[in-house]
Amino acid sequence: MEKEGKLHLLPYMAWKPMEDREKFKGATKDEIREFFRDWIHERSEERDGPGAGADNEDLIRWSPRYKVCMYVDKEVMEGAAIKTLTFMPDGPRVHVKGKGILIDAQYDEHDRDVLIRAAEEFEPVEGRRRWDVGWMEFNLRGVHMIYETLCKSEEEWANPYFYKRPPRIWNGYS
Repeated sequence: MEKEGKLHLLPYMAWKPMEDREKFKGATKDEIREFFRDWIHERSEERDGPGAGADNEDLIRWSPRYKVCMYVDKEVMEGAAIKTLTFMPDGPRVHVKGKGILIDAQYDEHDRDVLIRAAEEFEPVEGRRRWDVGWMEFNLRGVHMIYETLCKSEEEWANPYFYKRPPRIWNGYS
């Protein structure tokens, strides 16, 4: 955050787990996106802390907390594990394995592809043949890099070096 000059976003780094087995059971990524969008629009200083009120549009543009949500289904849960835990003088280092799924809150299947490969058709992913399907998989060991990368630009998801169309998995800029 300091390197990117975005220390003002530090209070909004924590991702809030949302668990409701009944509400989310069988929910599609699109349904989770809609729930997440509602959650974003209901933000308040009472719920999210000082400066998080509806009048602070900078949070929507710059804080990954309000750009993407991590989708955790049974496959993600069963594939995730702590690989190693190392204790260092400045605190523990946890190395994980597995993959996560990020859902883009700003996704609009009729809009974004105008910028990227609009004329091409791809193998379908959950019925979508466009480049951007509104979500991507990432290596869990890079979750901190995802957060840092999404702080750089409000349009980072549209960057073809960032977004990896499934079945590709984001491992950083590679």
